[in-house]
Amino acid sequence: MTEDHLELRKALDSLPKEKLDERVLEIQSRSQIENCSSFYDLAKREEDPGLKLMLEQTINIAERVKKLGGIAMVVGGYTRDTIMAKFGTGKRSKDVDIEVYGVEPDILELELLEVGPVNTIGRSFGVFKVGDLDISVPRSDSKIGAGHKGFEIKGNPQMPMIEASRRRDFTINAMLLDPLTGEVIDYYGGIDDIRDKNIRVVDSEKFGDDPLRVLRAAQFAGRFGFGLDLETIKISRDTDITELPKERIGGEWMKLLLKSDRPSIGLEAMRWLGVIDKLHPELGALINVPQNPEYHPEGDVWTHIKKVADQAAVICFRENLNEDERKLIMLSALCHDLGKPEKTITDENGKIISHDHEDAGIEPTKRFLEGINIPKDLITKVCIVVQYHMRPLFMSEVTEKGVRKLSAQIAPISIKLLTLFSEADLMGLDQPTKGPEICKMAEVLSVAESKPKPIFNGKDLLELGAKPGRDMGEILRKLYEWQLSGHFISFKDGLRFAQLAKFVVESRNLNIDSVVLLNGEVMTKDEMIDCVESRLTDEGIQDMGTLVMTLILLRRDLPKVLEKNKTAILTAHKYGPVWFPHLDKEFYETSWKSFYGKFESGGKDIARPLKDKSYLEQLEIGLDLIQTPKPSSIKLYERSFEIKPVDHSGFFALYNTEEYPFGAGMFDGYRIMVQFNSDKNRVSVSILYENTEKVAELDKMVRQLIPELAGAKKIGYLTADEKPDGTSFQFEDARDIYHRLASQLRI
Repeated sequence: MTEDHLELRKALDSLPKEKLDERVLEIQSRSQIENCSSFYDLAKREEDPGLKLMLEQTINIAERVKKLGGIAMVVGGYTRDTIMAKFGTGKRSKDVDIEVYGVEPDILELELLEVGPVNTIGRSFGVFKVGDLDISVPRSDSKIGAGHKGFEIKGNPQMPMIEASRRRDFTINAMLLDPLTGEVIDYYGGIDDIRDKNIRVVDSEKFGDDPLRVLRAAQFAGRFGFGLDLETIKISRDTDITELPKERIGGEWMKLLLKSDRPSIGLEAMRWLGVIDKLHPELGALINVPQNPEYHPEGDVWTHIKKVADQAAVICFRENLNEDERKLIMLSALCHDLGKPEKTITDENGKIISHDHEDAGIEPTKRFLEGINIPKDLITKVCIVVQYHMRPLFMSEVTEKGVRKLSAQIAPISIKLLTLFSEADLMGLDQPTKGPEICKMAEVLSVAESKPKPIFNGKDLLELGAKPGRDMGEILRKLYEWQLSGHFISFKDGLRFAQLAKFVVESRNLNIDSVVLLNGEVMTKDEMIDCVESRLTDEGIQDMGTLVMTLILLRRDLPKVLEKNKTAILTAHKYGPVWFPHLDKEFYETSWKSFYGKFESGGKDIARPLKDKSYLEQLEIGLDLIQTPKPSSIKLYERSFEIKPVDHSGFFALYNTEEYPFGAGMFDGYRIMVQFNSDKNRVSVSILYENTEKVAELDKMVRQLIPELAGAKKIGYLTADEKPDGTSFQFEDARDIYHRLASQLRI
C-alpha cells in the first residue's frame, strides 16, 4: 500500500456518512470502468473465429511474458475503444497492440516464435507482428535532426509504464489494459477525457515530436465527436506541419472521412488546428464564400461542404457501400464545390450565382487530392463527380437517351453512385431532384451499376468485311460510343451503324482531293467524312450534300446532274439555303425538290422508313429520286412553302413544325429563323446570308447569346437536341430563344 492509498483512506474516514456513501459509489463506479473483462472471458464468448484467435494469442503472449518476469499490456486503440464502450460510445476495435515491459527484444522474439510465425518489423527497437497482432517494447528517441524523421529510435523494455504512456499523443490513447486481469491503468486522465468527450495532449513538450499528431487530433475529433482541449488547440497551431509527407497526411484524412459518423466535426477541427490554412488552401478558399440562400439556407460554401460530408457518411452506411465506393463519395463531398470561390458572383439583380463552378472545380480538386496522396485513378473518378454532380438536380426530364448519355459521360462512375452523391449534396433538404428517377431508368436500361457491354465485337466486323488492325479498333470504339449515346440498342438495329462506322474509319485512309466551294473555301476529305458521320448519326438520314460527299468518298463517279451542281450543293450544305439560287434552275425545280420531298419535306411518316436503311441503301434511293424526279415527291417539297411562322419580327421568324421551313422562310425575306421540331424536341437557328463572313460573324454572336447552341456543329445552321443539363427542349424554349435573338442580335 502506498502513501497515496493511506492519504485516500484518511480522506474517506473524515467524510460525514452521507458524503462517504456518495464517495464510495463514485469509487465503485470508477472501478467498474477501470476493471474490464479479461481476455480469458472475452475469448470464451467470442464467436468470430478470427477475433477469437487474436484474443487467445494475446493471452498466450501475456502468459509467456509473465513467466519471463515481464508484463504485457494492451495499449492504444483497443484499450481506448473498450473504455468508450463503457460510456456507450465508440465502436469495437478489431486491432490489438501489445506493449511488453521487462523483456529484451531478442528474448521476446524467440518467445513469440512459440506462438506463431513472427514478422520482425524492427529488431533494433523491438517491433514484431504475429498474425494480426502488433507487439513492441517501449521506445525511447533522441532528436538528431530536423523534421518528423530526425529522431534516433531505440527499444527500451525497462522504461516504466508511466513514462511510456507519457510519450503517447493524447490521454485517451495513453491508457493500458492488462489482458490477463482486465485491469486498466490510466496515468493521465484518459478515462475522464473520454467521459467528457475531450481530446487532450498528454505531454506538451513531447507532442511536437511528431507533427502528424495535429491531424490525428482532428481525425479523432471527427471519428468520436469529441471536442478539443484549448491547450491542445494552441499547441497544435504552434506546431509546424508543413514538412509532413503527403502519404501520412492522406492517411489521416481517409481515417477521418471513412470512420466518422459526423466528419464535419473533424473538418472544423482541421480548421481550428490550422491544418486547412497551412496545408489545404483549396479548402480554405471555401470559407465565407456566399451562396444563394434560396437553395443554401445553411450559409457559406464551407458550411455546405461540412453538411454534405455528414449526409454522405449516412448514405455510405445506409447503402453498405464498399471501401472504394465510400472513398469516392466522401472525397467528392469535400471537393464538389471547389470551383465556387472562382465562379461565385452577385448578378445585377442581387442574386448570388456560381455558373460553371463544376468545370472550374476540376483543377483545385486535382491539386488537393494530389496533396493528400490519392491514387490517380481515384482522382479521375472524383473529378468526374465534380464535373457532373449537378446533373441529377437540374435534369428536368428523364429520357432513355439522356440517361444513356449520362452513363457514358461519367464512366467508369456508375449512375447509382452519382445519384447517391447528389442525394448527399441536398443535405437532407426537401428540394427537387431527378436522382431516383434517373436511377430507376438506368436500372431498366441496365446502366445503373456500369456501362453496358458492347453489342459488337471483332468477329462481327470481320463478317462485315473489316480487316484486323488499328482500323477495327477504331470502328469498335466508335460503335460503342454510338451505342452508349442510344443510337441503337440491339445487334439488328446496329448493323447499319456498323456499316457506317466501317465506311467512316476506312475513308480516313483514302487519298481524295478537296473540293473548292463557291465562296473560295476548301472542303477537305476529313471535313466531308465528319459531315457524313454527323448527319447520319444525328439525323439518321442523308441530305443531298452528304449524298454527294458519300459518292466522292466512295470514289464513284457523280451523275452528270450532280457533277454540274456539286459545288453549289456542298456550299449550300455548309452555309445554308441562301445558296440555293446558285443551283441550276432546272435541277432545283426537279431533282432537288424530288429528293428533298421524300428525304425531308414529307414529314416523319415518309422520312422515318428511310432511317431504318443503311447509308448505301439511302444513297441508291436518293440517286433514283435525283436522276428520275418523282412528281409526287416534288409536290411534297412545294407544300413546305405553305409553312408560315408562328411569330415574326423584321428579319426574324419563329417556326413550330417538323418539316424544313427555311427555304420558304428565305423566299419570305427572313434572315434569322428559329425552328422547334416537336418530333425531335430540337431547336434550330438558321442564318441566311450569302456573305460567308457575315454568316460566321452572326454565328459567333448567336452562340454567345444562346449558350444552349454553343456546341452546334455547323456554321450558320445551329441545332441542339437537348439543353446543357441533358433535358429536352420544348416549344417555349424555342420561343424564348427567338425573343432573345430578335431583341439582342444586331444585323
